Amino acid sequence: MDQTFSSGFFTAFAVLYAAAGVYCVWSAQRKRAEAGTLELGAVFGLLVLDSGIEGLLSLEPRLTPVIAVLREPVDALAPVSVLAFVVAQQNAPTRRLWPVFAGMLAIGIAASIESAQASPEVPTTGPARILLAVVGAAIALMATYRVLRAFLSAHSPGTVVLLGSCALSVALIHDAVSAIRGGTILGPFGYTAFTFAIFGGSVVTFTLRRDRLVEKTSELAEKSEALTRSFRELRAAQSELVRKEQLAAIGELSAVVAHEVRNPLAVITNAVATLRRTGTSEENREVLLEILSEETARLNQLVGDLLHYARPLSIERESVNVREVIDKAIVPLNSRANVVTRITEPVPAKRVRADPLLLRQAIENVVNNAVQAMSSGGVLSVDITNSEKDTGVELVFRDTGEGMDTVVRSRALDPFFTTRPSGTGLGLAIVARVVDAHGGRLRILSEPDLGTEVRIFLPSEPEPLPPVRSRLLPPIIEPFSTPGKTERKTG
Repeated sequence: MDQTFSSGFFTAFAVLYAAAGVYCVWSAQRKRAEAGTLELGAVFGLLVLDSGIEGLLSLEPRLTPVIAVLREPVDALAPVSVLAFVVAQQNAPTRRLWPVFAGMLAIGIAASIESAQASPEVPTTGPARILLAVVGAAIALMATYRVLRAFLSAHSPGTVVLLGSCALSVALIHDAVSAIRGGTILGPFGYTAFTFAIFGGSVVTFTLRRDRLVEKTSELAEKSEALTRSFRELRAAQSELVRKEQLAAIGELSAVVAHEVRNPLAVITNAVATLRRTGTSEENREVLLEILSEETARLNQLVGDLLHYARPLSIERESVNVREVIDKAIVPLNSRANVVTRITEPVPAKRVRADPLLLRQAIENVVNNAVQAMSSGGVLSVDITNSEKDTGVELVFRDTGEGMDTVVRSRALDPFFTTRPSGTGLGLAIVARVVDAHGGRLRILSEPDLGTEVRIFLPSEPEPLPPVRSRLLPPIIEPFSTPGKTERKTG
């Protein structure tokens, strides 16, 4: 073979191996690098040296005594590097191979010294060179065995890598036999077959992964389309359900309002019919006019409470002194001699950011409920304290009225639910809405004959809330004796 052609052939392989080694080193630095990439880079580095040595020897045969000294150490480390690559690719530790690297390097140096001392006129293969070839073939067989075992257990990259490993083993076994009996060397061709098999396997793996990715992408697109279609159907069903719930709520509300309005209208109709009769005494006329006034006021209160409850709350916050709001709310109680009001404020309460009109309306509803519960008189206690757990003010309204049993507690926040003939049943429902709109908390404790305690917490600086939201902490309505068992209601 022409020397220039041989030198160019080995140089081309050296450049190819160098490029592959650089790629392996770069790939090993990635976060999701393949196992064994760095060890494969070491294999390519040794093959670069081996191809470079062969290229120089083909170009300048006179350099053989000098360069040939480097061939044996490279040939010694190459099979161990292949074994390290196979071990690392199977996610096994490679630290145990360091003694093998050291032993093969020692054998390679011994073979190099032996080659340097041999006579150029009489080429012979010494024992160190034979040992190097035999141990190298054994290591290649060990690597092939591990590849075969992984292949049979379905953990190998594929058939191509197995064939390349077998080709390397056959080539190194042939070199071992040739070292003993004499003959040609096939080791470089074995390493070439092995490296091409590695890259061929990588190409096959990449192709299979790309096909799986395309398949998964198509499946994902189909599932995404199905999910979008299901979402549209769900939203349509939800809209229909909300519409039906709204119609049901309107129907229930209409029935309640009709009932609440019909009773005063019936009384008013009877009173008017009686007033039209001739011969009605003046005293009876006064009584009937008083009834008309009361029923008209009842209708007016019903309409007002209904508007307050149904109208969306528009909060205009400002700095509010809670004590001043409470003082204004209990002014009507000054005319009731049988109700005693006691306000306790150990330290001046913090100012809160709230709507004073809505807050006063809520407090008036709580006070009115307490007064109605104490029809024969009693004591209404109001405690104003700064909350220690949260930044805000806690208001505690405690009356000595009749209290609520389990049934009444379970429906206390239901709109239009009332146990009194003159009530509208919207008082506590409005209180819950106002407290919730201010970002506060409502808790009601009550038992028959023990009175009722209403606790309202108002934060000093409530967090901004979206226009429509679900209450995170619904009101708690429970008896005094079992605070652990709560009945939660969402107003």
